[in-house]
Amino acid sequence: MLLYQSTSAVQTFRSELAAPAAPVTAISIGGVRALWRPAAEGAGGEAFVSAVGGGRLVTVAASGGVGGADAAAKSAMAVALATLRSGSG
Repeated sequence: MLLYQSTSAVQTFRSELAAPAAPVTAISIGGVRALWRPAAEGAGGEAFVSAVGGGRLVTVAASGGVGGADAAAKSAMAVALATLRSGSG
């Protein structure tokens, strides 16, 4: 997991969220808009999810089988966002 406390990183993310480029897709995790790059067989089964939580850009990566990497990245982001919301992060 990467955590960026940078205004420019957050602004760039928000711009990309408005019009994501394939294969990236805008999704929602726990009511928070996020960008998801699903795992692909040719990419080694790595999935990435990015979102803004607590004014910080959070990026989570997961690897493994295609379905497992996608689920793990989304689950990890849900935990990260919940932690940031609770003030424990």
